[in-house]
Amino acid sequence: MTSSTSFEEKRPPSDLAEIVRCVWRLMDTPRAGSTPTFQPIVPDGCLEIVLNLEDPMLRLTGVDAWEPEPTALFVGPLTQPTFVAPSGPTYVVGIRFLPWAGAAFLGFPMHEARNAFLPLDAVLQGGMAGLRERLAARASQDWASTVFDHLRLMRPASHARTALAARAVRAIGRGQVVIGELARELAIGERQLERVMARDVGLTPREVVRIARVQSALRRVRQDPGRALGHIALESGFYDQPHFTREFRRLVGCSPSHFQADELSLTHHFVSNDVGP
Repeated sequence: MTSSTSFEEKRPPSDLAEIVRCVWRLMDTPRAGSTPTFQPIVPDGCLEIVLNLEDPMLRLTGVDAWEPEPTALFVGPLTQPTFVAPSGPTYVVGIRFLPWAGAAFLGFPMHEARNAFLPLDAVLQGGMAGLRERLAARASQDWASTVFDHLRLMRPASHARTALAARAVRAIGRGQVVIGELARELAIGERQLERVMARDVGLTPREVVRIARVQSALRRVRQDPGRALGHIALESGFYDQPHFTREFRRLVGCSPSHFQADELSLTHHFVSNDVGP
């Protein structure tokens, strides 16, 4: 797809570790005259801030229809894949928040942000002012520290309210959990668990389980591309091969065998390295 692609992912320092999963940077130079190739970005349970610093990424919005992303973009928790492609030289910096951190950081319920792709100013109203310009000017070679320093100015004073959601997401882990048992472990009812997850994560517990299982399968495919898909399905918590294929298509947009056979560099870069969503 490209002649030169660079992807970096940096973990947060300890004082931001309960809010931020990672920050990442993608730099890409397409071959001259190449046609945009759309690749799926798979739901991971997180919300993101995405800063386009050169030519914008293109996002597929329908059959043979796409639009350029805003220079500063907010992406809510996703329940389906989104397909993107570079439109030219690419320099993108992203901030990936932990699944339960959005409500405290942004100040509104996450269920309002499901599957949202919004200009960042519509969500934060200037909260990222200056960061994009500093990154675009490459004023600092340590781009990750520049991002972390900016986030320290914006972080909420407390995120205690989201502690229950954090425990729930962590307990889900690789997606091999029964929701009723999870609710009992947390000493709450299933309906209360659903309300907490909707408010603080923007997803239902079952959606988080589904995402965790598929992300687990993606990691296994990436780590061992030749491994039998039947083994990957069972190891990732799926009941059987049809269950695996159905859920994989829903969240990745293609069959497991198609994903295993194709070189989907963008998709592979954005597979979560963590256990769970």
